[in-house]
Amino acid sequence: MDTQKFEQEEKRLQELSLIPKSKRTPEEDKEYSKLHVRKSRRRLNTDVGWKRLLERAEIAETQNQFWQLNRDAESPTQIQTWLAEQEIILDMLCWMKDGLELSPADDCYVSLQGGLDLLEDSIQLHGFIKDAFSYTSRVLNEFQPTWGIWADRTFSDSHTKQYWGIVKPYWKDSDRLSALIEENEATKIWALYGIRTAVPEYHYYKWTQNLKGQSLVKAS
Repeated sequence: MDTQKFEQEEKRLQELSLIPKSKRTPEEDKEYSKLHVRKSRRRLNTDVGWKRLLERAEIAETQNQFWQLNRDAESPTQIQTWLAEQEIILDMLCWMKDGLELSPADDCYVSLQGGLDLLEDSIQLHGFIKDAFSYTSRVLNEFQPTWGIWADRTFSDSHTKQYWGIVKPYWKDSDRLSALIEENEATKIWALYGIRTAVPEYHYYKWTQNLKGQSLVKAS
């Protein structure tokens, strides 16, 4: 494909992506799907690292296998750096779960304000692992069922098949995998290596909802 045609297709795909799916005509929807597939194929054919990632995804039968294959292909120093960052995130998640039940006299006690400050600093620096309700990617925002975006196994029961067909694990769907790793760095690291370098967005949402509920109970 010549450079001019490539640029035209990229521009047209961007134009179509700005039109909400509900407002696209059938012709526009068909064109969008065609151009998106062509872009994915170009990436497969030109990006050696991406091709190798897809080879590992093909081999992996479980999420843990996929993570381990990717860890084996990554620099050990980088994996250790991410694991060290994960320890900080795990401490935050532990505090979110049980920290407010500790006595101020406990050596592990962190006040609500102190914990919130640490959380906000982390979110400002790393963002979230995107696993909640909205994504940057149109592919993910339009994927159905939404609970299947991060599917860690194949869902092929009669109910699922009736409404959505067979739902593959996320690493077996190249479009979904590509979209997830392009959301942000923390989401990419979780999707590929199973290491948390940021707070999961859904976990944070549930915690803040629970915190609001407790405040309302106390206020009443």
